[in-house]
Amino acid sequence: MTRYADGEPALLDAPSAEAAARWRSICHSLRGACATLGVVALDRQATSFEHNLKVAGADPVALADTARRLQKRLLVFVADLTLALAP
Repeated sequence: MTRYADGEPALLDAPSAEAAARWRSICHSLRGACATLGVVALDRQATSFEHNLKVAGADPVALADTARRLQKRLLVFVADLTLALAP
């Protein structure tokens, strides 16, 4: 999860078609990491967001709050994991 130490700052990008494409890629990558670690709730959130981004006519502006919530949840998970692994 070192890659996600700062979450995924691109999730905070201003909504646009290009941002939506980055968000989809992030969700796909994050889902793989979540599956490896067994982080079910975060995986579900990323899966749902990725699905919503794939829907024809998906409005990045309408989905920007979802991107921010995913970033926040990811940061919480990384913080929790860091505490759990601390010596």
